[in-house]
Amino acid sequence: MAPKYVLNYFDVWGTAEPIRLILHYAKVEFTDNRVKKEDWPAMKPKTPFGQLPTLEVDGKVINQSCTICRYLGREFGLAGSDNWEAAEIDAVVDNANDLRQQFRKVFEMKDPEEKKKMKETLLTETVPFAVSRLEKRLKNNNGYIVNGKLSWGDIYLVHLMDLMEDIISEDLKKTAVHALALRKKVHELPGIKEWIAKRAPNSFSAAKLLE
Repeated sequence: MAPKYVLNYFDVWGTAEPIRLILHYAKVEFTDNRVKKEDWPAMKPKTPFGQLPTLEVDGKVINQSCTICRYLGREFGLAGSDNWEAAEIDAVVDNANDLRQQFRKVFEMKDPEEKKKMKETLLTETVPFAVSRLEKRLKNNNGYIVNGKLSWGDIYLVHLMDLMEDIISEDLKKTAVHALALRKKVHELPGIKEWIAKRAPNSFSAAKLLE
């Protein structure tokens, strides 16, 4: 009997969206439980560490977005072929999340001048450097991050690209050839393609985060 999956998160893309993408790619049935803000205070103490998303698998519960993606990757053949490939996927995803944290730092800065400087550094140095390293890896792996085949890490990266769509300049697009090709391939995958066509628009704006 197939496991019973329940994904708990708020009614936004957020950190649950890559989990949704993997589940739709795998074409497994799952309950996409959209937690209402007013219901969260009562639910919070019942979660493992007071955070969402959580994934229930036949009543057992885990949290942390990347942990859930990694678990599902192993379940659905989207993990590395060995421990080294699995570690490479983890490293790429961890580096991408480090970059995302840089956006959070800019958002949280109070001093306008310091914020302006950090934003400029982020967009003109940090992001282009990260893209150049990603491009090299994709080029060397037949368009994927590891071993020339789709992994949960590719789906996770495409989700981050979707989140940052409104800050991808035309100049950056010219250098991100392999990354944008990966994004297109993932968007066209059966299961994911159908989900993207019907999901609600993203309420997050990377450009807004940098204001």
